[in-house]
Amino acid sequence: MALIQIAALGYGLWSVASARPVVLVFEVDRLFVLTANEVQMELLGQAPEALNQLSWAGVARVGLREATSPQEYLSSVELSIQGITQAMRPNWWRLYDGEVKSAILKKAKPLITLKEKRPLQADELQRAVRKTGRSAESLYFLPLTSSKEMGWIALLDASGEIVGYAPVDGFD
Repeated sequence: MALIQIAALGYGLWSVASARPVVLVFEVDRLFVLTANEVQMELLGQAPEALNQLSWAGVARVGLREATSPQEYLSSVELSIQGITQAMRPNWWRLYDGEVKSAILKKAKPLITLKEKRPLQADELQRAVRKTGRSAESLYFLPLTSSKEMGWIALLDASGEIVGYAPVDGFD
């Protein structure tokens, strides 16, 4: 009986470890949360040095690089069709730096526009804004997705830093 309980505990710990969020990827026009079991581990050594290990104490923020050739682009599209997106491939990751933040700000939209489109969720948005300690007029948003959820947004300040989250659909 004890052996069965130990095995169940081991399985439970493994499940939690593999389902933990490990990477937040800026992908074209959204932020995508990856869990440990979604990362293509065989490519982890090809990530930038600061990103070639999955953290146990938080979520790494990354951007994605451009394809280096038309062949790499086509290969990437084929893999994406099979369900392995660029975000899941560490060899496409790049550091979350000024260039990535600049790209994020180009795609981010003023939060005020979302408040107008989602009047039924105004209270939820206001709660999230209050938690940031900033005004709604000074905030931007991007959709925040994962393989299981699409109904969230990340709140951003004027420098592209994530300052909060809200359970509101950020897509038009």
